[in-house]
Amino acid sequence: LTNNLVKPLFAGIFCDEAQDFTRVEVELIHRMCLFSERMLFPQEIRQVPFVFAGDPFQTLNPTGFRWDGITAIFHDKLITNLDPSNRAKASIRYKELNFNYRSTANIVRFANLIQVLRKSLFGLSDAEIRPQTHWRLEQNSAGPVSYGKIKNAADMDTFLRTQSDVTIIVPCDEGEE
Repeated sequence: LTNNLVKPLFAGIFCDEAQDFTRVEVELIHRMCLFSERMLFPQEIRQVPFVFAGDPFQTLNPTGFRWDGITAIFHDKLITNLDPSNRAKASIRYKELNFNYRSTANIVRFANLIQVLRKSLFGLSDAEIRPQTHWRLEQNSAGPVSYGKIKNAADMDTFLRTQSDVTIIVPCDEGEE
């Protein structure tokens, strides 16, 4: 990243999907922060508003994701850049969110069941696997659906033609459908 392309414009940075950030993207975020080009007192460094949200189970690279690795990138690119001499002794504060804001209650219960199975199969600790609580208040929410009988594209086509309430979202840019 060249310095003349990215200007520090923002006093606070709030980002979602942080599990997918690379070192270059974190560097870009740092350079966009107004505090990236200022001398700060140690007590001020801890107050620079960088907030990141992410879900390690939604990463684009699920086989290689490590929260410790992302934390190290954030520390190197954000805290070390703001405080190279480590005067503030600042660190990344991690807060796991316990609510699932997107999924229905039945989907959250199913996902929690999968987490319990993962815990059992892989000998994970309670600290590594925690159930989520659904945020939505609904009585009869949609649950997971098994498509086990679908063996090929023709079966999928037949199945979809019989469904009246299925919405398919195609991952493409606007106008490319």
